[in-house]
Amino acid sequence: MTVTIESAIREYLLGYHAKDGDKAWLSVLSSEIGGRALGEVTVAWALEMVRGYKINKKLTPATIRHRVGALRRCLDWHVTIGNLPLNPLKLLP
Repeated sequence: MTVTIESAIREYLLGYHAKDGDKAWLSVLSSEIGGRALGEVTVAWALEMVRGYKINKKLTPATIRHRVGALRRCLDWHVTIGNLPLNPLKLLP
């Protein structure tokens, strides 16, 4: 069974008391990128995602930081509980 970003977000929200702001951003991310396999989340993929947010969606830097930050905290939790070996989003510039 492939673990997706959506299922990782769902598990995080059930297992951890996330801030309301993170819940909102994670909901948006779940609908936008939730189908991606968690194993495909790499630094290169994250850089491309950020580039797409800048160029295609014309999002502000603050909005992009909120989205990436919420997903990074979600993946950090998965590293802490042993579901992931590392969080590639922590390696973003």
